[in-house]
Amino acid sequence: TKSFDDTFAKIPLYFTGTPTIVNQGISVSVDLLANVASFPQATVAQRLSKLNDFSHDLTLSVPQTAINNILIVAQSQGKMQYDLRLKETTKILQDLIPTAYNACPDCPLDLTLNLNQAPSATLNQDDVDATVNFIDVGFRGFNASSDTIVPLFMISINTTVDVNNLTIRMSNSTISNLYFQLAITNLAIALGSSSIGPLPILPTIADLLEYVITSLAIPAFNDAFKGFDFPPLFSNVVVSALQGVFQFETDLLLPPIQANQ
Repeated sequence: TKSFDDTFAKIPLYFTGTPTIVNQGISVSVDLLANVASFPQATVAQRLSKLNDFSHDLTLSVPQTAINNILIVAQSQGKMQYDLRLKETTKILQDLIPTAYNACPDCPLDLTLNLNQAPSATLNQDDVDATVNFIDVGFRGFNASSDTIVPLFMISINTTVDVNNLTIRMSNSTISNLYFQLAITNLAIALGSSSIGPLPILPTIADLLEYVITSLAIPAFNDAFKGFDFPPLFSNVVVSALQGVFQFETDLLLPPIQANQ
């Protein structure tokens, strides 16, 4: 999960106008796309919505186009590469791909994911889908006795991922945690390369790889992912997936102002 933290930990905010008072609240425009001018594939997005609901101290409504441009920037900067160590070993490959097992017998399976194209998010009411194409997934064995990685083979996949259970969890009275889980709804597989010689015919290996990804890799991520903690400054956080919009609301716990003595 550190890779996810590194990807989204520092998103600069550029204020583009003078704050104004609206319905007993403060409205300010923020440009989320100030850094994407050098990325020609970025779609021009609408800016943050002007909000009239001030039930919380701070409310942000981020359009789908802005989210997708942030993903484009992150991918273009090489921040969408991940390593995942599975609990299973190369034993699960022994019958179907004996050469993979023989290259590293009973070694823990190690997966590498490299997103060659930025994901595309679709926001609907209470639902978030992400289409991810051109993912390189490398299968490797970890030889513990020599502390070395043994490359096995690489596949390319296109997939659609559902973001489920998007919730706010309270770890105590003041710190909130944004939590979600992933599920694969669509999966297309193609063989990329092999370090162990010829592999079985694609339909056979695709069934195995689909099992590894949907039944092993995704559950492994869901088990390991503990959510993103919000700063103690935030309280009563609410996040919502709306039609084409991601909305974030929070109250702010500001320290009391000490009166001059």
